[in-house]
Amino acid sequence: MAGFRALGLDPWLASQAEQLGLSRPTPVQEACIPPALQGRDCMGCAKTGSGKTAAFVLPILQKLSEDPFGIFSLVLTPTRELAYQIAEQFRVLGKPLGLKDCIIVGGM
Repeated sequence: MAGFRALGLDPWLASQAEQLGLSRPTPVQEACIPPALQGRDCMGCAKTGSGKTAAFVLPILQKLSEDPFGIFSLVLTPTRELAYQIAEQFRVLGKPLGLKDCIIVGGM
């Protein structure tokens, strides 16, 4: 695929991804973004650094942009470190939305 627009992402979001150095979708993104945008479930397994986080963050951000007052997202992670990393991706990619996030962790 040529780029994120070809996966069905809105122009602003594809542009945001490309400005942050995500020039071409990875295989896990190509497999997961289109079904996620259609509201379907998607399960992916890939190595570290393969773009798994963007594969679910980008579709969530697109849905949030369509109805910023009625849609919320809850992302559960197995570790606090991963929770902070994912929240950072939401902040960076979702900057044009004025996204607000809250990280809740236990065991501290």
